[in-house]
Amino acid sequence: MAKKQVTVNEEMIRGIMAGDIPNYGKEDISVDDAMTTDESDRNECGSGNPEPVPAEKSTGRQKRRKDGTDSYRKQFLMGGNVLQRQQAYIGINNYLFIQKFLSVVAPKVSMSKYIDDVLTAHIEQYQEEIDSLYHNQINNEPLYKK
Repeated sequence: MAKKQVTVNEEMIRGIMAGDIPNYGKEDISVDDAMTTDESDRNECGSGNPEPVPAEKSTGRQKRRKDGTDSYRKQFLMGGNVLQRQQAYIGINNYLFIQKFLSVVAPKVSMSKYIDDVLTAHIEQYQEEIDSLYHNQINNEPLYKK
């Protein structure tokens, strides 16, 4: 009698360990169905190294809200994995909000990827202020070299 050959999806196991729990038994809803983009946009957003977005001044928040949900979806709700992960803790209220939001709007996007994208956008938006605070506190060179 031959032994049963078992195949293991190592990427899925790594994702589950990192908090990327797949939705089994649910209807398969993909971000691609909700919005059509070309292949280059998907590759850029899922690469883990987003291209820098120019920092906007005080009107930045108003402009982003007027762009609509498509720009938000492109920037924060595209799939992908976070490379070279590091553990960090967030408050329970933020965790529950993000968990509820992603399960409805983008079930295939992991919480770690979403948080990484939001934090990256925040750092890019406030890059100049962060550099000046850092430089004034430590009297060192800026975090971002131009």
